[in-house]
Formats: sequence, structure tokens, C-alpha cells
Amino acid sequence: FARVCDMRKTPSGSVRDNGVVRAYTCSHLLDPMLSKRQFTLRAGQPGFGSDVGISGLTWSKGGEMLLVNFRGDDVYIFDARQSSYRPTGGGHHFDGDECVDSARIVKSFAGRQNVETCAKEVRFLYDDQYVATGSDCGMLCIWDVKTTKMLRRLPADRCVVNCVAPHPTLPLLVSSG
Repeated sequence: FARVCDMRKTPSGSVRDNGVVRAYTCSHLLDPMLSKRQFTLRAGQPGFGSDVGISGLTWSKGGEMLLVNFRGDDVYIFDARQSSYRPTGGGHHFDGDECVDSARIVKSFAGRQNVETCAKEVRFLYDDQYVATGSDCGMLCIWDVKTTKMLRRLPADRCVVNCVAPHPTLPLLVSSG
């Protein structure tokens, strides 16, 4: 899960008082039969590989979107505009005492491999118009946020691309494996 914590809250040792104000995941990952699901090198295909989890995440420039890179699955944008969780029905699930919101997926981005490493950064680019992350095949992948179409697959490493960092003012990206 991607958990949003309010750093102003003081943990008291209780699960309900740990500062978590929202938790995000994909509804297809909440199925108890799939909780230990294994994946192949092709994202989203059941097989043998590694457990699904989050390998990278970041906020949009204004903080209204949360970009999450799932290991063994796709990249998703969640609507993060609501600052506190209030369960109201559909798309809300409980994992123990924790409320999880799966209804706020705005976009998904497919077409890259992400099972080889447990840390793979994902970034918004150029005022949140594009999304970039690395792939297990050594490619840097860039998608258009509006259309979710993959625009570029650029060779960036001989093995795996884990890190992606946009330059703050120039149209440059740095990546590493």
C-alpha cells in the first residue's frame, strides 16, 4: 500500500493513531487469493517472479496526484486531493484496522518490466505532463499523462534502470541502473 502520513500527528502506539490519513492500492491487488501473487517479467501476467509491491512513488507538482510504481504490475496515478479518509462505500476496503482506497485511480501506464529490483523510481516530468520510469530491460520509459500512451523507450543502461531524475529547469533526464 501507499500510505499517506500526517507528520503533525504524534504516534501513540495504536494502529489507528499512527498518522496514516489515507492508504492507496489497486483493487485487483486486494483479493486475498492474489495477495502473494507472483509475476513474470511481463507486468500483469501471473507466473513466477517476485511479490507485488511498491517500488517507487512521488507527488505531482501541486500535490493533487500520487504517482505509484508497482513492482510486478503497472504504474498508476491516484487522485490525492482529499486530505483525510472518510469511508463512503465503493472502492474502500479494510486491511486489518487500516482503511484502503482503491477507487481513486485516475490513470495507468503499462508496457515496461518491473520485477528485477525492489526500488525503481517513477517521476512526473515537465509540469506533470509526462511520466517516466525505468525498466528491467535497461530502457527509460516515458508516457503522456493525458493519453497514457508510451511516447519513448530510450536505451539507458545495459541491464536495469532504477533511478530517474528530471533536471529542474532544462529538458534533461538523468538515469542510472
